[in-house]
Amino acid sequence: MNGISADEQSRIVDLIVDTHGIGINRNQFIEIAFDLFEDIPGLEGIEPQQALAIINSMWGKYTMVKQSSADGSSQPVPSDRVIYNEAIRAGKQALAEEGSKAAAARVIFGMLKDESRDVILQAFIDGASITPKGSPTYFYNISRKFKKQSAKQ
Repeated sequence: MNGISADEQSRIVDLIVDTHGIGINRNQFIEIAFDLFEDIPGLEGIEPQQALAIINSMWGKYTMVKQSSADGSSQPVPSDRVIYNEAIRAGKQALAEEGSKAAAARVIFGMLKDESRDVILQAFIDGASITPKGSPTYFYNISRKFKKQSAKQ
């Protein structure tokens, strides 16, 4: 197994939150995740460097859960999780191939344009490595461009 999907990562993060809460630090999170990997078929023998890359991604999701719990907000829920995860994968691929966060965000927006703004912002963060503070700017610019293109057609 080369890794795990964003959806599988989210489920593991949910498990960690359910069993350990939102008060653990990064080192505790890493230790817990490594322990869980030992019990997941296909991940029990994963290279430590690859496991750490997955755990770092999961830590980002965990900190988002911590933030949303702290400020009383909740994580945006996409209407179709499968399409959301495909958009994340496509965005990461575009980022790797083109080296441009804007290109990745355009791909993501194209796939999720019917979703809520919050879902798209979260997808930009997850799939295009855009910061939470930068994602609204990307959303504004890209949505404006898409509206102009739609009007021409």
